[in-house]
Amino acid sequence: MPHSLRRLATSPTSTLDAAELEALLIEHAVPTGKIFRAPEMLADPHFAAREAIVHLPHPTLGDFPMQNVVPKLSATPGAVRWVGPELGEHNDEVYGGLLGLDEDERAKLAELLEFLATEIAPYASDWWNKAEFPAHILPKLAALELSPPAQRGYSNLFAGLVLS
Repeated sequence: MPHSLRRLATSPTSTLDAAELEALLIEHAVPTGKIFRAPEMLADPHFAAREAIVHLPHPTLGDFPMQNVVPKLSATPGAVRWVGPELGEHNDEVYGGLLGLDEDERAKLAELLEFLATEIAPYASDWWNKAEFPAHILPKLAALELSPPAQRGYSNLFAGLVLS
C-alpha cells in the first residue's frame, strides 16, 4: 500500500481500539474479521466450540496447546496425536542411516553443535551489534580439530556440513 494511501486509511481509525474499529466497520457493512494472536485464540469461545485447539502432553513443557486438524471432516476427521519429536531426536537416523556419516563423524558433529549452542549462539547478536570479532573463541574452536575436515579423514559430506 503506498505511503499516502496508508496514511489516508489509518488516520481516521488510529484513535480507535480494535473492538471500536470492528463495530464501526460492521455498522457500515465493511467485511471485517479479527486477527487473533495465540492468547486470544486460546481464550476464544468459538475456537473452543470448534475444538480448533487441542492440548497434548509434552515431556518438558507439560500441557501443550496446538492447532487441531483443519478442515474437520465428518467421515475422516483426523487427529493430532503428538507434539512431534524432541530437538535432535532423529539425528542419528538422519545423519547415520540416511546420510551415511559414521559414528566418529556424528560424535564430532554433536560436539560442534554443542559448542555452537553454548559458546556462540548466546552471544552472537551482541558480537554482531558491536561489530566485534570474538577472538577468544578461536582456541576453543581449534580444539575441536575440524579444519580442514578432509585432511583429518572426514567424509566430504561431513566437511560440507561443517564448512557450510
